[in-house]
Amino acid sequence: MKKLIWIACLFCTMTLSVQAQNKVGYVDAATILQELPEVKQLQANLQSYQTQLEKKYEQLIQTYQQQEQDALAKKQNGTLSPADEKVLLEKLQAEQQNIIKFEQESQQKLLAKEQELFKPLEDRIMAKINEVAKENGFSYIIRSGQGSPILYADPKNDITPLVKAKL
Repeated sequence: MKKLIWIACLFCTMTLSVQAQNKVGYVDAATILQELPEVKQLQANLQSYQTQLEKKYEQLIQTYQQQEQDALAKKQNGTLSPADEKVLLEKLQAEQQNIIKFEQESQQKLLAKEQELFKPLEDRIMAKINEVAKENGFSYIIRSGQGSPILYADPKNDITPLVKAKL
């Protein structure tokens, strides 16, 4: 029984010792990213790409609306047979589906483009975070910033300024 108590005390002491060695820091990587000078150019590139997609979308909408107006005019003039009306209706429905598909694909393309543009910067920031953490003896670095679950953190454990200095 004494051995069991002795082992339990030794285990608790070792656990406390290991916990005391773990140093936890935090970083606001989003702020670092937004403050990099390259970000403005990347955001401009992304905005340009988005504008291109929006123009193509508007063209598709205008084409659809023109086709719809033409079909309506033919129907009102009586120059559209029931068979032709059915074909036109199917064509317009297919065009609607193409527009919906284009809109969904555009959103995916925009997200992919954003990841493509910003990934090198995010990787560079991550490398500097790791470097600062190792240099300063941190075992863990937690992401802070807006939406972070951290309610309080000692400012001396904030490595954000150290990471900014390395960039």
